[in-house]
Amino acid sequence: MKTSDKILHKIKREGRITARQLAEDLSITPMGARQHLQALEDEGLLCFSDIKVKVGRPARHWSL
Repeated sequence: MKTSDKILHKIKREGRITARQLAEDLSITPMGARQHLQALEDEGLLCFSDIKVKVGRPARHWSL
């Protein structure tokens, strides 16, 4: 199964996820996860929402 298919199945089963969580679960780098997520968004399969956190940048959560 391709990585992009694994990502879609994981989000479908578990709901919203961050690139860092996805990278840990699939044993890939966070940058690799972000590139896959961006490609899936460009295809219109995913969308994201930025969730405010106490300190630092907002966390980007991806969903179907």
